[in-house]
Amino acid sequence: MTEEDKAVLTAIKEQHNITQKEIVAKLGWKVDRVKYYLNKMKHRNIVKRVETSQKGYWEVVIEDNKFLTEIRIYRRLRIRLYPLGFDPHLPYIIRNRF
Repeated sequence: MTEEDKAVLTAIKEQHNITQKEIVAKLGWKVDRVKYYLNKMKHRNIVKRVETSQKGYWEVVIEDNKFLTEIRIYRRLRIRLYPLGFDPHLPYIIRNRF
């Protein structure tokens, strides 16, 4: 997790219903930069937006960096992580229906 990620995450932890514009004002960044880091953390399942974009709030899903480090180790070792109930031995066409 980079320093920029930590800065955005700290702003979210201080005020869960903070908007992107408020994060911009707090950190002194441009809107595109804040959007980039929020989208990056959403795709990594570090934060998620609960309810609507206007009346909702941010929820921190992963508190520490340990989980992300474990995922990087698995990727480096090329171990595939499958969701529960997933059978990797099924034919390709059937697997893609999930």
